[in-house]
Amino acid sequence: ILKNEARANSGRPDYFTQETIDNLRNGTDPDLYPNTKFFDELFSTAKINKYDLSISGGTEKVSYSFSGGYLEQEGILLNQSAERVNYRSNIRVKLSDRITTGLNLWGYRNVAKRSYYSTDDILRRAYFSQPLVPVRWTTGPAEGELAGFTTLGTGNPKAVQNPIQRAINGENINTNDKFSTQINTEINLAK
Repeated sequence: ILKNEARANSGRPDYFTQETIDNLRNGTDPDLYPNTKFFDELFSTAKINKYDLSISGGTEKVSYSFSGGYLEQEGILLNQSAERVNYRSNIRVKLSDRITTGLNLWGYRNVAKRSYYSTDDILRRAYFSQPLVPVRWTTGPAEGELAGFTTLGTGNPKAVQNPIQRAINGENINTNDKFSTQINTEINLAK
């Protein structure tokens, strides 16, 4: 509609016919007359699963504690997620009235997954993309494939950037591991 107004203001004919505008509003043929909201396609609510387990106990001479956790987080942006596993173990042994020793272990593993393309690139493309491009073709020989062109307004295929293609293209997995060990001994010389 705005494109038609701009053309009318400069004395040029309408770019879209009223029939085309009506078909876009009705959504009867999403391939030929799409009205894509790319941000709605890219973003969704995401769930987080978190599990923790802790065990501790001991005797007068030995004490221990073990804990671990797992976090799984879906991203709110398409094709992004993260996982984290963490653990901690502490053992303390009283060898005599004067000597105590201990072992502490802890670590984690983080795995973050996202598209090969940067989030900035994906969002920029979504912001500048025309809603006149379907996300995927719904009929014909290319059914289910990502759309990469539109014929709307020109009658001829016109290549366009599909931000969904950027979001799901490729996979960049970043894994971080950390492990630490501490051994300690206490000697009480005052006894």
